[in-house]
Amino acid sequence: MGAPRGTTGECVACGGEIAGGAVRRYCSNACRQRAYRRRAAGGVLSATSLPKVPRTRGNLPEPGDRFVGRKREMAVLSRMVRRHRLVTIVGPGGAGKTRLALESASRATAMAWFVELQDVHDEQVLVQAVAAALAVTEQPDEPLLESVIGALAGRDSVVVLDNCEHLLDGCAELAEVLLSRCPGCSMLVTSREELQITGEALFRIGSLSVPELTEPLPVSTATRYDAVRLFVERAKEHVPEFDLTEDNATAVATLCVRLDGLPLAVEMAARWVPMLTVTEIGARLQNHSALLTLAGETAPSQHRTLRETIDWSHQLLSEDERRALRRLSVFGGGFDLAAAAAVCDGLTETALLELVTRLRAKSWIESGPEPLRFRQLSCIRVYGAEQLAAAGERDSTRERLISWLTKLCEPLLHSPMAMTDEQTGRIDRQRDALRAALGWTRADDDRHHLLAAGLASATARRGYLADGRAVLSRALDRHGRPDYRLVALDWAAFLAASQGDHTEASRLADQAMEAAQALHDPMLLASVHNTLGHVRVLAGDAEAAIEDLTECARILRAAAEPLALAMVLHNLAWAWTQLGAHTRAAELLDEAIPIYRADGPSHLLACVLHTQGTLALSMGLTAQARARFLECLELSSQPLPVVGALEGMAVVAARNGSAVRALTLNAAAESLISTLDLRTLTKSIYTTELAEAVERFRRELPPDEVAAAETMGKAQSMDETVAYAVQKDH
Repeated sequence: MGAPRGTTGECVACGGEIAGGAVRRYCSNACRQRAYRRRAAGGVLSATSLPKVPRTRGNLPEPGDRFVGRKREMAVLSRMVRRHRLVTIVGPGGAGKTRLALESASRATAMAWFVELQDVHDEQVLVQAVAAALAVTEQPDEPLLESVIGALAGRDSVVVLDNCEHLLDGCAELAEVLLSRCPGCSMLVTSREELQITGEALFRIGSLSVPELTEPLPVSTATRYDAVRLFVERAKEHVPEFDLTEDNATAVATLCVRLDGLPLAVEMAARWVPMLTVTEIGARLQNHSALLTLAGETAPSQHRTLRETIDWSHQLLSEDERRALRRLSVFGGGFDLAAAAAVCDGLTETALLELVTRLRAKSWIESGPEPLRFRQLSCIRVYGAEQLAAAGERDSTRERLISWLTKLCEPLLHSPMAMTDEQTGRIDRQRDALRAALGWTRADDDRHHLLAAGLASATARRGYLADGRAVLSRALDRHGRPDYRLVALDWAAFLAASQGDHTEASRLADQAMEAAQALHDPMLLASVHNTLGHVRVLAGDAEAAIEDLTECARILRAAAEPLALAMVLHNLAWAWTQLGAHTRAAELLDEAIPIYRADGPSHLLACVLHTQGTLALSMGLTAQARARFLECLELSSQPLPVVGALEGMAVVAARNGSAVRALTLNAAAESLISTLDLRTLTKSIYTTELAEAVERFRRELPPDEVAAAETMGKAQSMDETVAYAVQKDH
């Protein structure tokens, strides 16, 4: 019987309400036409047999805590869901895919339905899970899928399919059916990998933002990062008085970096705040096994610990994917395809690329900042290391990596003064792998010294000289292959001199010379003469330095090594500059620069340009000096030439009367010099001139203007300072 006048009835097609005033069976013409098509197809419709879907906001679960961060991701995702009916959120376990999907669905104007698939293990019952979420019951005269379609058709709705990675084919088929049969329906899917169907838009989610920890972080800086804010928010839930302070900000940031900004790991770590200080939590997580046992009592079953989260998806991998995953765990700081090939032996380049692509598609690895470079999150790497040990492959995989890294470092032996950008870049990208390999080599492993020299050279190019010296000092406590040990001695002497440790530098350089003379290798002998020149010029004995550097040049001319010769010519020019012999220095640079411009590494060309700029300042050629310093800044991102050029630009600004600019550049350079411990290397013939100019400007300018300029300089990163320096003087 129909609904009485003045009351509401129920549409027999969709179960929705019908306003009173007339006896009607359908809420709209669309429902009337839908019912007609079903009857024409043989279906029997009645008010009692139709699924009843309440006209509410759907079934989205209410979050138990506040959504934190992901502002940029939410903005991008919001645009995507407006443009595409199917968006798949892809990312590793614990990255917050579900929470992001729920947050997006909660902001939709359409009715939203959440379908949790974590406990659904058979595609045959997938439709049942969707029906249960929609409160649709099975009818005797209609397939359940048709009932689900009937419930969604004719209205705007959002269906969230959560955790689809183990039901990809079934979810893909279901999505295609719902989207084709229900024009008002859109879908959000969360999965380790995409569905790969037409019309799917992919949104890849990574970790929360974390800082690069090069120095202690103030609270104002730490709170810019989502991972830090999430930790603080969740910690407050357990200890309401917890707050981010100047005393704990760096410890919190360090902890978040250790956890790779993975939301699940950060939230689980925050649960320990009632029992431990942040520093104690961080110390506990230095134990790798503790990382995987981070637990949340209220987490879904597959998220009780990070290990269970990872186990959940590891079971879905093929055997070759599991093998590659565990072997790639030996790379602490990322890897490229060449590095992956070293540990995943027996694969063609095409097969390896396909395998890495599959692992990335399934969110087991993620892309790095450089093209075709990848990394594993810390928790996945620890898990992979456990699997590697369990498979009995740890020692053999490490050995393959050590052998490959040794070959990577051999240019340090064969062409120590003529390494290309490509060769140094390959070593620099393996800093973390080199550090790990040094920990794996046995006391009698001859390769240790060459690996240590490779790591020390890479850290030195980043400006961390003390770290490089420490690595070499430990290595030189061992005996080993004479030529590899010589390379380590040579670098140790160079870095000691660069830090102003002249006595130790001379001792190491003398040992290196004795070893080089015994080996009768011209290139190694030339390299040691070059290092001795470096040691002596920094000790203030430019004349003795010129003798060694001249002998180095003689050997290299005889060996027809133009690139190495260009390096020593530059060093000779610098030594002559210290003696005020500007004409001789200019002649040497005029010979070196064309070689560098043709074939030289960019960071060494930048050093030569800095020397040219310095020479131009000494000769009163300020405009020419500025041009050389600018080109240096444009060429190199390595700290030493950059800092030198920044100081040179400060002198140029001072000479041009740009007091604020000079103060800002000087403060920025001073900050970098202090952070990177480059005081000895950045002493120059214009150091006194710059110091006097800065003192004069501090007296002449209003104190607040001086403070503003110097505060700005100290607060800038190296990249920001370079951008400021290349701006035109105003």
